Amino acid sequence: MAVDVEIPGMGESISEVILIEWLKQDGDYVERDEPICVLETDKANVDLPSPLAGVLKHAQEIDSTLDIGAVIAQIVEGEKPAESAAPVVEESRAEVEVAATEDVPLLWEEKLLSPAARRLVEEHGVDAAKIEGTGKGGRVTKEDV
Repeated sequence: MAVDVEIPGMGESISEVILIEWLKQDGDYVERDEPICVLETDKANVDLPSPLAGVLKHAQEIDSTLDIGAVIAQIVEGEKPAESAAPVVEESRAEVEVAATEDVPLLWEEKLLSPAARRLVEEHGVDAAKIEGTGKGGRVTKEDV
């Protein structure tokens, strides 16, 4: 049986979110309460946990703006598939990704931007690398943008 994963209420003043990252791939097996994606509100980034164990089926694309209550994915209930050589492949891929990013200079997407500042940077085409962050730990705030 497939169960819809909906965007939960995020607070009184928040009516929509942006899907900024899938933490699990389409077709991956997920455990109950395991984070499956990252949602951005105008105040914070939030990990969305899986409501149950099963196979994840994406229903939305990254950078989609979604209303509270919208279906973001489905979980097809079932037993965890038998272990195979896939974890070895995943470890190798992770090692390659780490090695590939060690020598890469800091990109503006990786700079410490509050969610509201990131949205303003994208909307106005501002070069975030040139902004001096005045927030805690050098974080760029919307006022800085």
